[in-house]
Amino acid sequence: MYDFRCAVCCHVFEAFAWLKDRDKIMCPICFNACETIWIAGSSPTIIGDEIDQVIENLSPQPKRYRSRTELKRDMDAAGVEQRVRHVGTQGGDRSPHTTRWI
Repeated sequence: MYDFRCAVCCHVFEAFAWLKDRDKIMCPICFNACETIWIAGSSPTIIGDEIDQVIENLSPQPKRYRSRTELKRDMDAAGVEQRVRHVGTQGGDRSPHTTRWI
C-alpha cells in the first residue's frame, strides 16, 4: 500500500501497487498521473498503538487511522469521544445486540 497525490487535482489517496508499477497509478478522480508521497504520522510509533480503522463520520471524507494516538487527536480536535454503550432490554440486562466474547 502506498499513498499517492495527483499532480493535477492534488487528491490524496491510498492504493496497492507493485514497486515497479508505482509510477503507473492514475488519479481515481481526474485520471492524471500521480506521485508517491509519504504522509508523516500515518504509521504508529508506539508498540500496541496500531489499529487499522476507517472512520466515516469524523470528517467530510472517510479517513483511515493506523494509530490510536492519531485517532484520539482528531477526535479531541472535533470535540467528540469514542463510546460504546450497552443498552439492555426492558426488564433485564441482556441485549440482542451484544454477546459475551470470551
